[in-house]
Amino acid sequence: CGDLRHIFGSKSLSLKLKIKIYRAAVCSILTYGSEAWNLTEMTSAMINGCNARCLSHITGRNAHVEASPLTRTLDLVGEIRQRLYRWLGHILRMPQKRLVKEAVKVQYRMGLPGNIFMDTPPGLSFDQLEKLAMDRDLWRSGLPGLAQRSI
Repeated sequence: CGDLRHIFGSKSLSLKLKIKIYRAAVCSILTYGSEAWNLTEMTSAMINGCNARCLSHITGRNAHVEASPLTRTLDLVGEIRQRLYRWLGHILRMPQKRLVKEAVKVQYRMGLPGNIFMDTPPGLSFDQLEKLAMDRDLWRSGLPGLAQRSI
């Protein structure tokens, strides 16, 4: 946000354009590689806080208002979760011999909080998730409702 303050503080640019610039210039860098993150509550809180502070400079609203789920301008953690969910569907559709699929199977077995499976329906086996992912339309529709959220 620092080097772009002159853009975000500009009165001549619309808020919509400033948000687009923020998403392209800041969020893309901030979330690079997020498909591999273990998105724990603490990590989510740190991302949400950073996002709220940056957005407060753009919108002129308080950082606490930007951090609130009811009043935030952009839900960056929600977008990361959507990416994780889409990436998981892609991995589940891969052939069995792929190394990344083996790594994801280990993650599934470990069951740590915040892993790539956090938005899948609870109680389903890995094989059941693979079968569900094969139906791309069903997977995209957002089994847990996550992919349907508009951000």
